[in-house]
Amino acid sequence: MYIEALRRPTIIAAECLRMIRVHDAQTAAHNIRTQRLALKLATEIGVDKFTFHVLRLGSLIHDIGKLSIDAAIINKPGPLDERERKIVER
Repeated sequence: MYIEALRRPTIIAAECLRMIRVHDAQTAAHNIRTQRLALKLATEIGVDKFTFHVLRLGSLIHDIGKLSIDAAIINKPGPLDERERKIVER
């Protein structure tokens, strides 16, 4: 039952990551690295199974809001101008 309850959220998280990857591969790679670090820490501190799985899914899609921002702004080298900052902050 526990594993079955995680099937749908896992599928949704995987689809969200696919959408992030299509929009910006660097953000997707960052999310995967973040997930690895979060799960390593979770294992080291001994979180319960539920918290582990919440971290597993949440860390993978924590930047989903970037889908609404032009990838050119996300990956712009250097500081953002005022217009770009307003776009990111909305």
